[in-house]
Amino acid sequence: TYTNKPDTYLNAISRMLRTIQRHPQTIPTVASSLSRGKNGIARIANIDTFLNSEPNSVDIYHAHFGNVAKSWDFLCGTSAVPEILTQSPFIVSFYGEDASYILQEDPNAYDQLFKQCDIVTVLSEDMKSELTSVGCPENKIEIQPLGVNVEKFRFRKRTPSDDGIDLLTVARFDKKKGLEYAVDAVAPLVKQYNVTYRI
Repeated sequence: TYTNKPDTYLNAISRMLRTIQRHPQTIPTVASSLSRGKNGIARIANIDTFLNSEPNSVDIYHAHFGNVAKSWDFLCGTSAVPEILTQSPFIVSFYGEDASYILQEDPNAYDQLFKQCDIVTVLSEDMKSELTSVGCPENKIEIQPLGVNVEKFRFRKRTPSDDGIDLLTVARFDKKKGLEYAVDAVAPLVKQYNVTYRI
């Protein structure tokens, strides 16, 4: 089930009124959402979509990215959804920008979310430190790296050939990806080998 979020001011008002008409019990949650700006409008659209999908009992709610989770925190004990649906654990997984840039702009961005969610997963100790420094309870945080299972890839020794060495990096062109360090690391190889490096 996908949420179609309003893309204009008029559509946002229409979605809000439709949500209230269909689900009058959501009025307090809808009203509190308005102060959140765009995130609040997304929250209202999510409430509407969620309730219209006639959800049955759910075992776990899992939100990917902290900023996304903010627009689903109505699942945590509000009047917007039936009580039986608010008793399942709410897990939030942080991945990068949501634990760095967003917090640099607003260190209090997730204050309410940290109180409401049950578990927060992060990719590293650094990310854990970032979140605990802005108030996330340490006992809620689990480190869950997104790594490659190297056991599935058998090592095969290779020696440079006359055909050269092709190196490839696939990444977003963002400073945090460290591409400048990759270029610096490859540069000395050019003096010894026929190297092609593509980003």
